[in-house]
Amino acid sequence: MMKKIHILQGSSISKMFLLTATACLLVGGVDAQSRLKAPGKVVKAEKAKVVVEPVGPVASSTAKVQPGSVRSNKVVNGKVMVAAKTDIATSANIYGSLVSEGTLADYNGAVNVLSYSNRKSIGVVPPVSNSGIVQTYFSYDKGATWDTNLVCTSNSAPVNHYPNGIVANPPGNTTANQAYAVVAAPLLDGSLWDGGTFASIRLDGQNASQLNIQNASATVTQWMPRIGMCTGTNGNVYVLGVNYDYNATAPVFNGAVINRGVWDGANNNYTWSQTNIYHAFSQDPADGSQNISSLGHVAFSADGQTGYVLFIGRDSIDDHLSPMPIIYRTTDGGSTWSLYYNGDFSPLFAGFFPANPNGVERPFWYTRNSTDIQVDAYGKLHIFSEIGNASSNDPDSLNYLNAFGTFFDVYETANGQWNAIWVGTGLTEPDRIVAPATTNTFGWAVDFDARLQMARSADGTKMAYMWMDTDTLLGTLNLYPDLKGAAADFANGLYTDEVNFTQGGAYDANNYFMCVAGEGWDNSGNFVVPVMTSRPLNSGGLDTNPWMHEWVSGIEFDAADYINIIAVGVNELPINANTISVFPNPTANVSNLVIDLKSNANVNVNIVNGIGQVVKSFDFGFATAGSNSFSMDLSTLSTGIYVIQMNIGGEVATRVLSIQK
Repeated sequence: MMKKIHILQGSSISKMFLLTATACLLVGGVDAQSRLKAPGKVVKAEKAKVVVEPVGPVASSTAKVQPGSVRSNKVVNGKVMVAAKTDIATSANIYGSLVSEGTLADYNGAVNVLSYSNRKSIGVVPPVSNSGIVQTYFSYDKGATWDTNLVCTSNSAPVNHYPNGIVANPPGNTTANQAYAVVAAPLLDGSLWDGGTFASIRLDGQNASQLNIQNASATVTQWMPRIGMCTGTNGNVYVLGVNYDYNATAPVFNGAVINRGVWDGANNNYTWSQTNIYHAFSQDPADGSQNISSLGHVAFSADGQTGYVLFIGRDSIDDHLSPMPIIYRTTDGGSTWSLYYNGDFSPLFAGFFPANPNGVERPFWYTRNSTDIQVDAYGKLHIFSEIGNASSNDPDSLNYLNAFGTFFDVYETANGQWNAIWVGTGLTEPDRIVAPATTNTFGWAVDFDARLQMARSADGTKMAYMWMDTDTLLGTLNLYPDLKGAAADFANGLYTDEVNFTQGGAYDANNYFMCVAGEGWDNSGNFVVPVMTSRPLNSGGLDTNPWMHEWVSGIEFDAADYINIIAVGVNELPINANTISVFPNPTANVSNLVIDLKSNANVNVNIVNGIGQVVKSFDFGFATAGSNSFSMDLSTLSTGIYVIQMNIGGEVATRVLSIQK
C-alpha cells in the first residue's frame, strides 16, 4: 500500500523549499513517541571538536558483555533481513576507525575493486614494527576473498593515524590490478600532529609513492587530512583536512583544506596541492568561540568535476541563529571554489516539528551523530544529517534544541529546488565523551554515535542511508547497535522504509564502527551497499587492544522496497486555503483546527498513527469562505506522534500532531 506523504513548502526565499516526510512515523512496531524524540526535552548541542586518540595512556576498563541475539529476525516486505560478516584483517587498535566522516571503505565500479584501509597490527604479515602503517585490503570478487598484503606507507617515523583510503583508476585503465590504492592520513611526529601523508601504490605492489607534507613546508597549516576521500573518472583524488592556528591560546579554525591529487602518468603517482577554503563564522559572545558545528565535508560527482564542501554553522553576517548548511562548490575539478549557498532552511521545515514552549520553529542541524554528503547523477548535493528543532531565539540560548532524533536527506533537485526526505529515526542517544570525562560508558577513549553515512548507486540515481542504533529494550544509550538503513530512487521518485539488517541474526546488537563505501553496485536489480564493521579481538574488549575488521554482506535494497513517494513541487496549502493552524500542539485531549478558506468547501479529517493506520476521523461537512474553527476530541488516543490528513474540497494537506498524556 502506498503511504501518504507530508509536504511542506515555503515561498519567502529565493528558492522553493519542499519537505517530504512519510506518514509512517515509526517502523517495525516502535512506539510512535520515539519517532520525534521527546519534544520538550531541551538539550545543549556540542560545537565542532577535533577528535584525536590520546597520545598518552588512558585508563580503560573491560567492556561490558555484549548481548547476544535478543530478538527475532526482522521481516521487511516478506524478506528476512539478516546480514552476514567475513573477517578481513586486524589493526593494533580501533583508533583508525574513530572518525565517521573518514573514508575507510571504498568501491570502484570501473575496475570492480572493493577495499578497506586501516592501520596494521604489529608483527603480522607483511611485518611492521609500529601501528602507524597504513594497509589497504582489497577484493576483486565483491568481498568473497581479500588480499591483505598491500602496505601503503613506510615503516618508519613519522607515523600515520586516521587513514582515508580508496582505489583510484588512472584515466584509460580497465585492468583491476593496474588501479591504485591511494591513502591520506595525519602525521604524528612523536607527540605532535604535524601535517599529512599522501601515498599511492598499484594494486600489484608496484609504483609505491609517498609524500609527507609537514606544517613547516605546507602552504597552509595542514592538519588532519582525514575526511571524505573520493575520486572520479578524471582520475583525480580529493580529501579534506583542516587549517588550525596553534599559535593562539585556543586553536582557531581557519578553514577547510582541499587536498587534490592529480594523476601524473609520466611518474605513475599523484601530484598533490592544497587549497584553503575559509568561511567567517559568527562568534559566541560568551567565550568568543566560533559557531561551527562541523569542520567540513567533501564529495564529488562521478566525473570528478563538480564538488562540494559543506560546513555546518552560523555565518558572521547572514546569521540564521541555528547551525545550518554553508555550501561551497567547484565545477572545474577543484581548481576553483566559491560560496554556493548560505540560505535559511527554515521554510523547508515549517510546521514539521511539534511546537516548543517558546514557539520557535527553526531547524537545527545536530551533528552529534555525524553527517555525510554525496553528489547524485545530476551533480546535486545530498546532505544526510540529524535535524531537530531549535529551542529559543534568546541570544543566550541559541545552542539548545528540543526535538531531535530525526534523520533527513536534504538535497537540491535537478530543477534547483531544495527538498528533504525523512529517512530514519535515532531511538537511542550517543555515548559521547564530553570534557572533563576522558572515556565513554565502556571505559574506552572513543565516542559511540549513529555514524550516519551514505552511498550512491553507480549511476548516481539512488542513494542509500546507513546508521547504527540500539534497541530501546537494551537501554537509552547507543551501546549495542544494529545496522539500519534506507534508500531512495530519484529516477523513479520513490524511497524505502527504514530497515534493520542485523536484528535477530548472529550480529544482533553487536555492530561497531560502521564504515560505508561511497559507491555501491547493482546485483540483479538490487542496490548493494558496501558496509564494514569492526569488533575487539581480546576478551577484555579494550579500544587499545587489536580489533578485527569485517566485510558485511546482505545490505541490499530491491525494487519492491521502494514504497514511498518522493513528492516535489506540491504545495503545502491547498489552492482554496489561505492558512491552516493546529493548537494546542502538543495536546493531551482536544486540539483545534483553524482553516481560512478562500471559498466554500467540504472539510474531512483523518488522524493517522505511526504505522499508517487511520485511528480517528472527523467529517466537518460544509464550511463557508473565511476562518473556520473545528474541535477535535483526541482523548482516546495514546501518547505519540500522528499526522493530520485534511481533505479540503478534494485537495489534501497534512500537519504533524503530538499527543502527550
